[in-house]
Amino acid sequence: MYEDNIRIILQGVRLTRLQAMEVEKRLKISPDNSRDHLVLVGYYGMHYWCCIDAKKQRIPHILWLIENVPFYEGYNSYSEMDLADRDGYKSVLRALERKINANSSDTDLVFAVAHFMKSHEPEKAILLFEECARRKPEEPEYVNGVQDFRETEQMRIRHRNEFLTEPFGYTSEFCDGTANF
Repeated sequence: MYEDNIRIILQGVRLTRLQAMEVEKRLKISPDNSRDHLVLVGYYGMHYWCCIDAKKQRIPHILWLIENVPFYEGYNSYSEMDLADRDGYKSVLRALERKINANSSDTDLVFAVAHFMKSHEPEKAILLFEECARRKPEEPEYVNGVQDFRETEQMRIRHRNEFLTEPFGYTSEFCDGTANF
């Protein structure tokens, strides 16, 4: 299922603005179409760094997926919010916290939320990673998650000032500067 969702999101990355408009129109008719929400997460994600509207328009689709898909695996990579978009991040985090509260025994969900939080709230993320490792010490993914996070966090602290200011370097050849319909 994870690979299927990633393929669908990547289809959205390749959309033109007119194709994205068509997907938005379809969602007005069939708002429960999770595939179309995933496609638009990909489209708006592609334009996230160059188009302010893409930041705003992507969040409702992410929230819909969190609230309506039993386990949306894309929390950690495709829904991660830019630190500058604190309101979007907080909205998504609140939705994820509600989902964890309703499904507190779902270790996969807790692990995915830890990944989502790791860039923005590392102290909380490490607690969630550790909780997953305690719950399932026989699972290398969970045990390694704690170690990988600690190593990444140490590296991030050492190289804090070396990060790129434009993470993906999008230029006009990729984006016309708007995602607005």
